[in-house]
Amino acid sequence: MQAAPTGAASGWQRNVCDRIPVVSAFSSLVQRVRSAWAGTPRDPFADDGAYFWPEMEARPRQVREALYRRYSLVGRDYIDRYVDHILREHRRNPLAPLYVESELGAPARQLLLLSELEAHGITVDGKRCLDIGCSNGSLLLAARGKGATRAVGVDVSEGRIASAREFCRGSDVDLLVLDLATTDLPPHTGPFDRIFCTDVLEHVGSIPGILAAMARHLERGSDACIFISVFNHLSTTCVLSEPHYGVPGLVLLDPATAAEIWMSVRAQRTSSLDYEVERWPGYSSLVQEARRVGLEARPHIDLDVLLSTRAPFWSGYAERLEALRGSAAARLGDFTLSDSHRTLLLEKIDAYCRTALADHRSFEASRATAPDQAVIEFYMRYYAQPIRFFLRHA
Repeated sequence: MQAAPTGAASGWQRNVCDRIPVVSAFSSLVQRVRSAWAGTPRDPFADDGAYFWPEMEARPRQVREALYRRYSLVGRDYIDRYVDHILREHRRNPLAPLYVESELGAPARQLLLLSELEAHGITVDGKRCLDIGCSNGSLLLAARGKGATRAVGVDVSEGRIASAREFCRGSDVDLLVLDLATTDLPPHTGPFDRIFCTDVLEHVGSIPGILAAMARHLERGSDACIFISVFNHLSTTCVLSEPHYGVPGLVLLDPATAAEIWMSVRAQRTSSLDYEVERWPGYSSLVQEARRVGLEARPHIDLDVLLSTRAPFWSGYAERLEALRGSAAARLGDFTLSDSHRTLLLEKIDAYCRTALADHRSFEASRATAPDQAVIEFYMRYYAQPIRFFLRHA
């Protein structure tokens, strides 16, 4: 998501392994991502920066001390390096707190993810694990701490792998700069019992290529599986604020146009981020493409509740869509845009709302007798955030 410092804290790997048994303590930490530093509920995609930057400038030492407490799994020297990077590259950027959470909160999130999967019978103990788009390597480090016998991470970014090697130093995690969609793993690296691909697919040049690679490297045993998580660009949250760049409606554009608009406004956010989204995949298209390479999908949702009660998760949709129009227009007012760019974004948001409204009305009229798969696909299209599912050999 963002550039990272080149070094990391020595001793971090010891801290995270020591703290793995207290996973339940991290749930409140992750929930605090939804609150501002003072504890008042705010939108982490837009509002935290209004509080974070004045505090950072008025009380920089106290803010750093708060970060040390909040991200207790990460060594202080790594936190300092990363905060210095934010100060250099993203000063006054309202999305800076989101970048901080993305990088420094990763160890706690990965521990929570593995514990959640354990509760559903997906363990890493004794398993060979591959993380595609491994970023700073925290998922693999957590997996090793939970008993994984092999942990391999690949990422296309040399900078990310450099940070991961510091994060994971001394942990027997193997890290490779590699685009798995186009370049295979070295001989005898796999196969793997668990493959993870979280918050990566929108950046992949060839989703069919990456799914084919997953199928090749997944063990043939019935227990072997792939876990995928990806932002749902058709959720109102993502339409209102693109999850990497914060521009309303950006997720609805083709990559070239989205990149053009981002590059025209990123200086306003004092950001140095390039536009790195290839395309936004949806659940149904991912299921179809996975099936072509012999993989079957199962969504990571409570299917019993969704299908047995068919609870009205969509209720109030007309009001939400109308509110989205108004909120998006107001947020676009925070950007200096050309008339053509502003008009395009508003038109795309309006078209999204009209299509979503028609889809919801059609679903509401037929949902009582609709096949289970239709209910699942509708939920995954508009309401799952993020989209999470498992893949196994068919």
